[in-house]
Amino acid sequence: MRKLVKEYNICKFEELSDDVKENVIDRLRERIVEDNFLFLKENLNCIIKENYDIKECEIKYSLTYSQGDGLSFSCDDLLKSSYIMNRVKDSLDKTQKAMLTKLLNNDIIKFYSTGNQGHYCYSSEYDIDVEYNDYFWNITNYQDKLIDDVKDIISEIYLEICKDLEKIGYSYYDVDEDEVIDYINSYDYEFYESGEIYKE
Repeated sequence: MRKLVKEYNICKFEELSDDVKENVIDRLRERIVEDNFLFLKENLNCIIKENYDIKECEIKYSLTYSQGDGLSFSCDDLLKSSYIMNRVKDSLDKTQKAMLTKLLNNDIIKFYSTGNQGHYCYSSEYDIDVEYNDYFWNITNYQDKLIDDVKDIISEIYLEICKDLEKIGYSYYDVDEDEVIDYINSYDYEFYESGEIYKE
């Protein structure tokens, strides 16, 4: 018995035919996108802490370009975020600010987000709610109106944050040809003429 050894040409990327190069780029682009999404949740958690001062939250997302896609997050106390608190205060007059400060300092109310509680991940104004303590029945009409107004402001800010984070998530699909070539070079990939990666 004798074995026939077939010889294969091993190529650098630039030595491949144009059609094969295109196929390699498409395949490796998918791999890079998959790699990107492995770190998405961790990266989004860093961004929400650094950009929005939201220390503790649970992010939920689906970014597959299908129905129900989107991003939302749950947070026990949204006004612990200096970013959200400053945005809220910028929308209030002096009397409203003082009233809100009193309500918060006395732990009478707390604004929180639940994230999307259904089968989907997209955010909505219904993700925001208010928790009242035992003083709820002593709240005046003026305070109640202020709480509703603040809730609306927080809802708007929350939706903006979710939209920003969602946009960042979708950007993980944007891998151009130069990035793929950098990826090939960084791993010193070589290829068979068919475009399959050569492994020693």
